[in-house]
Amino acid sequence: MGQIPIVSDDTPNFKKYYECTCENGCDNCNIRYELFVSVGDNELQNNDECKLVTVENIRLVNENIKPENAHILPYIHKTIQDDNNYDIKNDQQDNKGIVIMKLKNKHVLHAKCIARKSIGKDHAKFNPTVACSFKYIPKIKLIEDRIKRLNKSEKQSFVNSCPTNVFQFKEHYQSIELINPNNCT
Repeated sequence: MGQIPIVSDDTPNFKKYYECTCENGCDNCNIRYELFVSVGDNELQNNDECKLVTVENIRLVNENIKPENAHILPYIHKTIQDDNNYDIKNDQQDNKGIVIMKLKNKHVLHAKCIARKSIGKDHAKFNPTVACSFKYIPKIKLIEDRIKRLNKSEKQSFVNSCPTNVFQFKEHYQSIELINPNNCT
């Protein structure tokens, strides 16, 4: 629940919880939400069926903030259109947002949540980046005088030995060229 992004236009108006003068949290430093979803005894006909609990089920419960004026709601992913105005398939069922949990018959989920403003310096959960990766850029150098000594079938065999198709054999020139260096692992 702590990784669900909250969208807000009013972020500058909120204080960080440790900068606020209140003792137990107020509307200036805490936003309170409630999540209540239940599935009746026979609501789902098939045993393999599940009811999805998504961010759309989260409700704002702060007394002094009206939901229509809040602009501090969980992020709900909408269908995006690409450059050709085709809908890009959304991995969330029916564009209901981030799936939190799946419930079966006779299951109930009731959670009270508090959202606080903070920064990544305070705790890693406040960083906007969840994961990152990197890849070394390969430096591939062919030794030309060795390549020249190979015959046509040896050159073709060398090119075919690469599982990621980094090289290409130019038969007309009897040469090996580097065509996909980023495929090299």
